[in-house]
Amino acid sequence: MISLKIPRRLSIIICSLALVFAPIASASPTGSIAGFVKDQSGAIISGAKLTLINVSTNAKEEAVSDSNGGFQFLQLAPAVYSLHVEASGFKKEVLNDVLVQVDQITHLDATLQVGSVAETIEVLSEATPLLESDRSTLSNVIDSQVISDMPLNARQYLDLALLTPGVLPSSAGTQGGGFNVSGEHGA
Repeated sequence: MISLKIPRRLSIIICSLALVFAPIASASPTGSIAGFVKDQSGAIISGAKLTLINVSTNAKEEAVSDSNGGFQFLQLAPAVYSLHVEASGFKKEVLNDVLVQVDQITHLDATLQVGSVAETIEVLSEATPLLESDRSTLSNVIDSQVISDMPLNARQYLDLALLTPGVLPSSAGTQGGGFNVSGEHGA
């Protein structure tokens, strides 16, 4: 009878550990770029050639816009990239300073102008969309310079969560302290 309890307890412990460490093992320090290729009137351009270049390493990745004009670059290392977009009958467009951050999707829409491929249009910056329609999670990347400049009281890393919109400190006297995220207890 004792021999049956030990394997059962061991299996419960192993399953518990697997559940605890599964999110950590599945997390990857990468980001993505997604968007659409359109012309000046807003019509989609399918079959456009996209070349993504890591500015610091000069590594290149290529893609082609799909039948809906959409494109994706997945599993990218956090860095600054340059995106070159070209299609037959349109001027080449270059989007510089495209920032990819950990666990973030950078949204880009390339608007090509009618003309020859020999002409290039360079876009220096683009507005970041306020709403991410492709995910239901809330996350925020805090730059290392911001962390080093902040006067963190007692160097509590959980205080960094308070920099994310919708996060408030827990009420005084609540068990465990921490913070609330959109009304739910966070940590």
